Formats: sequence, structure tokens, C-alpha cells
Amino acid sequence: MQGKTTTTVVLIFLAALASADSWPQFRGNSTQTGVATSKLSGELVKTWTYEANEQVSATAAIDNDTVYIATKGSGLLALELKTGKLKWRSSTKSSINSSPLVHENRVYVGDSEGKLRAIDASNGKELWVHKTDQEIISSPNFCDGKVVFGSYDGSVCCLDAKGGLLWKVDTGSPVHASPAIDGKRVIFAGCDGTLRFVNIDTGEQEQSVLLDPKIAASPAVRGGRVYVVTLTGTHLCVDIGKKEVAWKYHNPTEDESCYASPAVDGNGVVFASRSGPVRYVDLDKWSVKWQFASSGDSSPVISGDYVYIGSDEGVLSAVSLKDGRKVWEFKAGDSFKASPAVAQGRLVISTASGTVYCFKSK
Repeated sequence: MQGKTTTTVVLIFLAALASADSWPQFRGNSTQTGVATSKLSGELVKTWTYEANEQVSATAAIDNDTVYIATKGSGLLALELKTGKLKWRSSTKSSINSSPLVHENRVYVGDSEGKLRAIDASNGKELWVHKTDQEIISSPNFCDGKVVFGSYDGSVCCLDAKGGLLWKVDTGSPVHASPAIDGKRVIFAGCDGTLRFVNIDTGEQEQSVLLDPKIAASPAVRGGRVYVVTLTGTHLCVDIGKKEVAWKYHNPTEDESCYASPAVDGNGVVFASRSGPVRYVDLDKWSVKWQFASSGDSSPVISGDYVYIGSDEGVLSAVSLKDGRKVWEFKAGDSFKASPAVAQGRLVISTASGTVYCFKSK
């Protein structure tokens, strides 16, 4: 009896470890830093592929040994992380560009009909639906039992775990980017170019900073600062306490329109854009540590000593954070619109045409 009890305790402990080492949402965490807890070695080997046979632009979520893939045709797929085997398929009958969020055995995802759906993570059964007036591309975020997301109807909504509307902020313009959550603050920007700070409990706007006409990339929050890029290619750092722009950069000679969200660790910020290059810059000022030739909408992800970058040319690269040197690459032959998801010693990324790749350290 004692042996069975010990085995049960060990299994529970291992399950808890797997859940802690997860990529449950777009950018990996609620502050959207794009930094994985799982550290990869730089050089990777492919472990499996899965053909979704549908276009994919949304980033995967990884939780409890399961990969969740949202497609533009067949809905939401759940795959085994170790094998790539299909566990279940949940048809939404609508296109999905929003990356899924996984929390407490539920998957939350928005679709082209403006519906935010809650789906049972164990079997794919739909639990509830909340309807907005236009498409949802913004990926949901979660904090204190609340789900927060933006819609193209110009709103950012906060729901309870049962789908009830707690509050709604109208921005007057489409909200493409995903909101970040830092403590009690919901931080987001939309096509009105305004970075807003809203109290998650009340929905009241605490402050705002006007940045640029349009923002599609999601903000990353670290150390009391927000890092964000605009559609016109302006790179910004906003000081939350001072309620002002700490620094900004715009290349006047190149069109560096940005949909990719930055990744930020304790040493710097990685920015990517449609025309490139990828840059790793200082946290406190616009000072470039290194540049790497890659371009596209796929957002960079930091894992250990490396940053992983997908490109429009269909190349997945591992680049040293120390000096920007490429240490590994994989050529898929098809563009990457989705960003890497990293957890449990695996990296998962999908091509635009729907091939899902899983890699592990070599």
C-alpha cells in the first residue's frame, strides 16, 4: 500500500512539473515577454511532424504534454507533445487567427466570427461562447479568474471563467494585439495608437500614452517598462511609473512595419519586422547589441542562451544571444507566420500551410 501511495505522489509531482514548464498562451506568459522556462541547447533535431491540412497563423499552446493548434479551417486540434498523434479535434466552423490560451483544463480561443470560445482541454467539448461584433485576432490572457482579450470591434473585454462580461473598454479602433497583464494592470494598444493601462478588477483606465497611429504587435512588460513596436516600424520603450516614452527608434530609410511582438529578458530586447533585420537592443536605450538577417511576422522566442526566429522565407533559426551568431537552422520550404512555442524541452512551430513541427535539443 505504501508503494502505491509513493508512486501516486511521484506521478502527481511529475505532472505538476510538466504543467509548470508550459507555454500556455501567446508569448508564453501573462507579461508576454516571449521567454521560455524550458532551456534548449541551440542545435535542435526534429522529433515529429503533423499535417493539419489547413492554414495556420496562430502560435501553438503547450500544457500537460499536449499541443493545441488553432487553424483557419478545421478549428482547434490537440496533439500529443511526445508523438504528434491527434488526441481530438474541435470544429469551430470558422477561421481562427487567435492563439489559444490554456488554463485549468480549459482552452480559450477567438475566431473570425467574433466569438471567444471556452473548450474542455481534455476532450474538445465546447463549454461556452461569448460574442463580440467583429473578428477576434487578439489572443486571450488570464489573471485572477479573468479572461481578457481584444476584438476588431474596437473593444477589450474581460470575462469571468463562466463567460460572463465583467467589463468592456471601447477604444474606437480595432484591437489586433494581445493584452499583457502585469499585476493588476491590463496593458494593451490598438489601431488608435494608444497604449492603455486598465485596472483588471474595475475596468477603469488608469493612464494612457499616445504612441503611433497603428499598433498590431503585442506589448512585452518587464521591470516597470513596456516594450512595443508599431506598424510603421517605430520601436518604443515606455516607462510605466513616469507615464512617458523612455526611448524610441525609427529607421527613416527603411519600411520596417512590425506585426512581430518583441521578446525581452534581463539583458535586452529582441525586435523583428517584415523587412528585417532582427535586432537585440539594450533595455535602457536604443543601443544595438547585434543584428541578424531575418524578416517576417513570426515573433522571436528566447530559450536559455538562444533566440529562435521563424521567417517568411520558411527558415527557423537559432541565434546566440551573446553575439547574434547563427548556430542552427531548419528550412521548412514554407513561410512561418506562427511563432515558436517552447516547453518541456520541445519547440513547436507551424508553417502557414499547416505543417506542424516539433523539435528537441540535439
